[in-house]
Amino acid sequence: MKSSIQSYTLNNGHMHILTSDHVYTYFPKHYHETYSMAMLYDGAKDFKLNNAQHILDNSNMATMNPCDIHYGNSVTDDGWKQLVIFFDEHAIKSFTEENQIKNKHFNFETMVSNDFQYRQDILTFCKSAINAESNLEVDHAYEQIIGRILAKEKHLSAEHKLNNCAGVKRSISLMHEVPDAKHRLNDLAKTANMSKFHYIRSFKDETGMTPHAYLNALRVERARKLLFSSPENLSDIAFDCGFADQAHLTRAYKKIYGMTPGSIIRK
Repeated sequence: MKSSIQSYTLNNGHMHILTSDHVYTYFPKHYHETYSMAMLYDGAKDFKLNNAQHILDNSNMATMNPCDIHYGNSVTDDGWKQLVIFFDEHAIKSFTEENQIKNKHFNFETMVSNDFQYRQDILTFCKSAINAESNLEVDHAYEQIIGRILAKEKHLSAEHKLNNCAGVKRSISLMHEVPDAKHRLNDLAKTANMSKFHYIRSFKDETGMTPHAYLNALRVERARKLLFSSPENLSDIAFDCGFADQAHLTRAYKKIYGMTPGSIIRK
């Protein structure tokens, strides 16, 4: 089977996630003009960054600043597979400005992070972005990635919370008024008069759910009611409730109710 490489673009090109089933065995000296983070999910490599040597495997993560020269080769004959994140200075600057964080110059302090939980958090957020079924979910994953990086590098308090129940409730009212609208994180956060990152945290404090999960549950509930009250077919119900298509509705409905909407006998 031919190997493939997938690239996912976030925040208008200010972040890219690159993943593949290609097996690497060697790469020569090179550098990137952006920040980058590399995680191996299969194999291990002898990794040299700025003339320092490391072993990179599925327990750690390489963190590289712009123009850091790096190269390496596999420690076994089997090679390695990896996921790499690239993000530019604008991604950091826009986040720090929006969240009113003192904008000192950002740099990764360590070349290889052995903090396994940090690695897993970043990997989880990346997978959320890759598997996202809506722009709202992509926006959420992006904010979480940048916020987690800045918290780790001590530019942001990981425990910082901003309580704004009234603002969160305004955004919830907007979701209920137009559940079929293509809500974006930026618009919901503006309705709440909060930064996107603090809105995500405050929303979860208030509801126990992410904005995307809450909106999905609302749309599923609207669809459930229509299943019993409307003669429309499933495709039209999905569209009316804000789902991309019938398959999207089916996945969301089954996740909550454990059955597909098509299995319901409508009389």
